[in-house]
Amino acid sequence: MKSCIFTCLFISIIFSSQAKAQTSLLVTISNLKNEKGNIKLAVYNSSDGYPGNGEKALEKVVVKIKGNAASYTFQNMAPGTYAIAAYHDENGNDKIDTNFFGVPKEGTGASNNASSWFGPPKFSDAKFNIGNKACSISFRMSY
Repeated sequence: MKSCIFTCLFISIIFSSQAKAQTSLLVTISNLKNEKGNIKLAVYNSSDGYPGNGEKALEKVVVKIKGNAASYTFQNMAPGTYAIAAYHDENGNDKIDTNFFGVPKEGTGASNNASSWFGPPKFSDAKFNIGNKACSISFRMSY
């Protein structure tokens, strides 16, 4: 009986400490060229799918634009490594419009202002760490 009580107490302490480890992440995107459409924002916790496969994102949100910026606070983020990908869906068609060569015609952005001359940014360039305290990041949209 004592071992059962101890086990239950131990498990509740573990779950309690994990719940306290959750924090928030404020993401702010600047350099938006207009207020048309929305910002599509996705957070990833691995390179798998980053940045183009939203189905592999940990969380995806649609954010309204105010002035030349947009911001969103992700809640209940566990400590770890993440990367953010965003695009400015100016025409509201829920996809990144590209030209004949596959170059985006709408704004794109990534955490750490990660970019690439050929193709999308890499997770390794966009990654950042979250600890146990609320944090914030900001990056610029590129057109």
